[in-house]
Amino acid sequence: MSSLWRHSILLCLVLLAMSSCASDEKVPQADSQAVSEPAGQRAKLLDNPLHARHLAGTTPLLCGDCHDIEATAFTAPKVERCLACHTEEATRLHGDGVECRACHVFAAGRVAAKSDCQRCHAEAQEGKPAIVAHALVDCRNCHAPHSEPKLAVKDCLECHEDHQQNHGGKGLSTVERCSQCHVPHSKSLEAVTRCQGCHKDKLVRAVFRGHDKCDTCHQGDTRSAPSKPLPCTGCHSDRLTLASQSAEPHKACTSCHAPHDPRGTAIQSCRRCHQDVAPKHPGLKASGSCLGCHPAHPKAPASIAVACSSCHRQASGDDMLHAPKKTKCVQCHQPHQFQPPACASCHEREATLTRLASGHDQCSACHQTPHAPKATPGTCASCHVAEYQSANLGHKDCRACHQPHSGERLPAARCATCHKEKLQMTHGRIDGGCENCHRPHGPQGKARPPACLSCHKQKQLPSLHAVEAHNQCTTCHRGHGMGDLGRATCLGNCHVDRIQHEAVAKTCVGCHPFGASR
Repeated sequence: MSSLWRHSILLCLVLLAMSSCASDEKVPQADSQAVSEPAGQRAKLLDNPLHARHLAGTTPLLCGDCHDIEATAFTAPKVERCLACHTEEATRLHGDGVECRACHVFAAGRVAAKSDCQRCHAEAQEGKPAIVAHALVDCRNCHAPHSEPKLAVKDCLECHEDHQQNHGGKGLSTVERCSQCHVPHSKSLEAVTRCQGCHKDKLVRAVFRGHDKCDTCHQGDTRSAPSKPLPCTGCHSDRLTLASQSAEPHKACTSCHAPHDPRGTAIQSCRRCHQDVAPKHPGLKASGSCLGCHPAHPKAPASIAVACSSCHRQASGDDMLHAPKKTKCVQCHQPHQFQPPACASCHEREATLTRLASGHDQCSACHQTPHAPKATPGTCASCHVAEYQSANLGHKDCRACHQPHSGERLPAARCATCHKEKLQMTHGRIDGGCENCHRPHGPQGKARPPACLSCHKQKQLPSLHAVEAHNQCTTCHRGHGMGDLGRATCLGNCHVDRIQHEAVAKTCVGCHPFGASR
């Protein structure tokens, strides 16, 4: 070994041992710690691989080649000293004003490791993100600090060979595909926030009820395109679907809902399969009218349509309107046509009778509303005014004697039906019956019973009937028969002074005859 080489080594060791050793420049933290170490440890600086590389090898350097060595100072080398030898790196430095020692560590006991970049890049700086992902990977896999280009990214599959994927545009490299979702130094899970870069239109429509993240549905393997979403039932397990047991398309949510616009598309989806159905339900808009009666997600599994009475609340149920037979709404109203059919479709007999009766051919003339069709007694009065006004109280219900749809008198409509006891009397057995003296209502027939003498001529009446005092028939007789001709009739009406006359006799006519045989 030459004396100059030995001299240099000895001089370095002496200077390192001096407690007054100082630097006229700020040394990186790692080097400063090394300088402040006890003298016995400072010799380990030579054990550092970078020192050994400079002090040994084919062309060893002297300490003074890099350091200013004086009796009172020992300075770390400036960047110019490094570049004097490393001329190729002079034009490709790593950043502006960055000392070589920021990356190349000469401190005692320190070895340049893969993660040394983190000393600067653990935090974001000057528009560069913090290194989170790949922090423990040798940065030189992708970066070449002193070469061009500085960034030469490897194929992602060299490390991530199990992530073969086709998610992205065709004809792109693997790196180009991966970088559409993944930023190299960011956490991999942040990729789900970048879906809108390509799927902006879908993301905007999907923002409802908290579905603002693609991975809410796309939780599976997103490496294939398109990625298969989770089944809707994963979140909507409690949703029943209209007629899902009988209509196969209703079992699939996507038959009605577009995945990224579920609300905006469902209301129009009925028409895609049911284009032959044209609802004419009054009061409903043409678009979306199906859902007004057919809830897509009913509360009960067997529910096909809501009850009519849920909107038409004048009835407590769907069989409570067309009395008295409890007819259901759908028996008269076709669900999509709604207009009720002619009454004759159910009431053929009545319709036949009305065709034969003048004025009775319009059901609504007597039945004011189909939902309460039973005609009241006063209904006839709307047309048959004279008959109704001239009928006595017992004859106000026209239907008691008349067939309502034809107007004809019922076969059983005889006076005997109501006035049975009167027909058993004397006048009830006369030919012509009651109408000899009565009419049920006007304007035809006898308005009042005629006088008795119109039939019973007084000169023709026998015995005591000829007495002038007996010419008022109703004094002794009732209208429909002979009446009670007992003792009380004679004594109570006229012959009060004869009350003691033959007091035991039950009747006066036994001695005072009125009949023709006396």
